[in-house]
Amino acid sequence: MGQGELEARGRGASEGDTSGGDGRGAENQQREARVSGLDKTERDKLKWEDYLLGLLLLNPTLSEHVCGIINDGDFAGTDTRELYRIFNAMYQRGSSPLPQPWETTVPAALQETIGRVRKCVETRLAADLGSLVKEVKQCAFRLKRSRLLQSETELRFLLREAEEVGDAAAGRPLLRQVDMVTRELRTIDSAIRLHG
Repeated sequence: MGQGELEARGRGASEGDTSGGDGRGAENQQREARVSGLDKTERDKLKWEDYLLGLLLLNPTLSEHVCGIINDGDFAGTDTRELYRIFNAMYQRGSSPLPQPWETTVPAALQETIGRVRKCVETRLAADLGSLVKEVKQCAFRLKRSRLLQSETELRFLLREAEEVGDAAAGRPLLRQVDMVTRELRTIDSAIRLHG
């Protein structure tokens, strides 16, 4: 698979047509994705954030599958970022799980967000753990990729500005950062291919 195909795939293009050219293969894959969870072609990052948090709310043990992939800085929504930060503080920092559900410790201002993310996963209540693990990883990889693409765009803009004014000293660290983000994107693209 060429680099251009990878980029198109990561930007939310169809996951592929396996029907021999009549378009039904991609249609079937999209229908299956919607039935099992969030549509894989969904481009709205906030919906992915809601779905990821809904999965973690549904089964907090899924956190072990995303803690090395994302952090709260990868969330675009203020409410979802704060909700993930609270969740992460409870489940990722070695604190023992509370006897009551973690969402009961969330401030009142975020209770509406709790309801919204819970609604995203209503259809997944009876899903097996293997399916949920796959879905939570897909969400985490897509959120991380979206954040990395945003960072790369911002860094390239700053690099272009530095080059235009002839500021080589400012350009060198920016170029290193762009290279680092590009490598991370390649890693995420590989992970997305492997996991979903």
